[in-house]
Amino acid sequence: MGQADHRDLGSVVRPTALYIFIAICALLSVPVLVFAVGSLDPDQARALTGLPALWIVTAMVLLGEAWPALRPGRHDAAGATTSIVFTFAVLLYLGLSAAVLLAAAATLVAGLCRRHTWWRAGFNLAQATLGLGAAYGILLLAAEAGTPRSPGCRPGPACSPRRWPASCTWW
Repeated sequence: MGQADHRDLGSVVRPTALYIFIAICALLSVPVLVFAVGSLDPDQARALTGLPALWIVTAMVLLGEAWPALRPGRHDAAGATTSIVFTFAVLLYLGLSAAVLLAAAATLVAGLCRRHTWWRAGFNLAQATLGLGAAYGILLLAAEAGTPRSPGCRPGPACSPRRWPASCTWW
């Protein structure tokens, strides 16, 4: 467990603007979160729980959030986390529902391990949800969106160019 971050106190200069921004992000992410979780039917949930690779990726993401990679000579408590890359890979292959659930679990673990305040962890989940939702919308437009019952195409030269706009949106 790391020390509490000074950024949990919010902006000292303009706290009202910061809290308005956080509230707007949170409110905008609610419909995306509701859609992602609501669109997961029981058959899709069963399909997800039956994928050993998803369990392995989930374990790697949670461990990566609990113990982020630290750069030599740096003492940054946040470190580099793995969840961003893996949640996007899950989005590409299994769709928005699985990616948002994985991002939520990663955000919870990161918030607990780094002792973030509840609103900071909530904001982190909101911005991840918004980014994943926007990337998923682009994947839908490109007819590249995967679902648990119909995974997206595997990486390769045929799929990659059509996925670049989604990856740029997510990053």
